[in-house]
Amino acid sequence: MASGWEKNAAYWRQLSRPSWARFLAAVFCLFASFSFIFGTVSFGHPDLTPNVCFAVVNGFCAMLWAVTGSRRMIKTMVLVGPAQFAVNFWLSLVFSKGAGIPALQFAKFEHYAIFNVITAIVLIVAAYSLFMNFFSKEGGRYYGTLTEMRLAGEIHRSLVPEIRSTAASYEFYGHSWPSGEVSGDLVDVVQHDCGWFAYVADVSGHGVPAGVLMTMVKSAARTRLAAIGPRGFLSALNDVLLPLSAPNMYVTLAFLSYTAEKLELATAGHVPILYYEHLSGRVNERFVSNFPVAMKSGVPFETSEIASEPGDVFVILTDGLTEVADRQDRDLGLEPLKGVLAANAGAPLCELADRLRGRALQHGKQTDDQTLLLVRRSSL
Repeated sequence: MASGWEKNAAYWRQLSRPSWARFLAAVFCLFASFSFIFGTVSFGHPDLTPNVCFAVVNGFCAMLWAVTGSRRMIKTMVLVGPAQFAVNFWLSLVFSKGAGIPALQFAKFEHYAIFNVITAIVLIVAAYSLFMNFFSKEGGRYYGTLTEMRLAGEIHRSLVPEIRSTAASYEFYGHSWPSGEVSGDLVDVVQHDCGWFAYVADVSGHGVPAGVLMTMVKSAARTRLAAIGPRGFLSALNDVLLPLSAPNMYVTLAFLSYTAEKLELATAGHVPILYYEHLSGRVNERFVSNFPVAMKSGVPFETSEIASEPGDVFVILTDGLTEVADRQDRDLGLEPLKGVLAANAGAPLCELADRLRGRALQHGKQTDDQTLLLVRRSSL
């Protein structure tokens, strides 16, 4: 329930001022009309002053309820109720003095009642019209945006599909779980003439801008690997993306590259690669200190060679898994994931991926894109 309320509050917070004005005016008119209706049936003062005062007070309070409720301002909501009751009680005391209509003044009451009814009808019609205008404009905008986001989500899923493949005595499994419709994470395995290249990239930020840059990363990476191969990959990618990305956006990346019986790895501002050594049963962290891609021009990028034996497993992941926070706001980190890797290194890669992500979700709920790439050298 709280999660749904938070999502609703996020929607209401991004409403434009004209939309808020239409909505609040509709709420005011609707609840103000009640005061004229109740004033008529209560047989109180034969003048309009009490009705107008109650209409203003309760219409304004209804607007406060709408603002505080839609934005989940719980502390303010607690104050609105008692304040509304107190003001209404005070007005009742003020206007109760000398109340009552003399028995022979029904003609005066008739004019009073007719005015109240007409005013109430006008306010209700105004509220209805304002609500319809609000729903028409916001509904069109919302569903138009929703359709575009769903289309973007479909495009993203086609660009970042689940990976199940084998190449040169290695098997691969990759999967990305976006936190929204569009993700900035990318996992890819590219086979080329001399071997294969497997990488995970994480674009800074969220939503459509991150998704657009992620698309450029995949296009540039595949073009470079098809034309030249993995040599100088990070430097070339940095040169391509730097002029195309916004100043506050960059890409962290980690890769494994197999060429002519040589295995290389590199990280560029990314989470360390987890390396399970089958012979020793230990899990180590492997990384190379490089700047993120598309952050700074003219920087060198280094790689590191690594040996592998049959049964060894490499795990490349994004910080959406390591930075999952519990109720005490403590991040999961790498150590629990290393324990899961050590205990399940011989399992099918898809099961290992599920157990690694399951451990993260056990620690806390997903708030960022989560991506895994598992690479295991087969025993053949």
